[in-house]
Amino acid sequence: MKRILSIVLVIALTLSSLVLFSGCDDKGKSEKTKYDGFFVKGNTLYDANGEEFIMRGINVAHAWYKSFTMESLEKCAEFGCNTVRVVLAEGSHYDEDLDTDIAMIIEKCKELNMIAVLEPHDFTGTNNPDDIQRAVKFWIKNKDVLIGQEKYVIINLANEWWGDWTNEGWKDGYISAITPILPILSKSIGSENSKSVMA
Repeated sequence: MKRILSIVLVIALTLSSLVLFSGCDDKGKSEKTKYDGFFVKGNTLYDANGEEFIMRGINVAHAWYKSFTMESLEKCAEFGCNTVRVVLAEGSHYDEDLDTDIAMIIEKCKELNMIAVLEPHDFTGTNNPDDIQRAVKFWIKNKDVLIGQEKYVIINLANEWWGDWTNEGWKDGYISAITPILPILSKSIGSENSKSVMA
């Protein structure tokens, strides 16, 4: 699995001055200030308590093995994970996950004291700009189960979108998708949900 890039790198490569992570504008706030959700300062990820957050976890392939998801999450917690990356489906290639599915996963992760990193897997390896647009619309569609969960959820916009070994298409694709949609995304989902982009 390709590693999740720091949002700072995402900003530098794709969005210039646009900020995807909440809490980046923390002027006047001490390190121990309570935040609404995760945020990045420099190249470090912090949780809502202002504590540095280092992810320790694995994947749960919910999209393909839905009947095993709850048991899998429990096993992750037993092994000491503080984070779990959950594979979701937008519906283009795999059976769509509904808002009720996403809500159930979030609540289970909260119960187990794990952060849910949620990602739609339908667009893995594609070079189609329309696919990243569909991924953003997937999150907007499910906004109601995300609002209020900023302390417990990190959104991975799309799993490993862009299959070529070049950077330009990846960068341009995210610019073309996120730049016009980000204001809608922020207003609809709530700007406090942290977002990540996979390289």
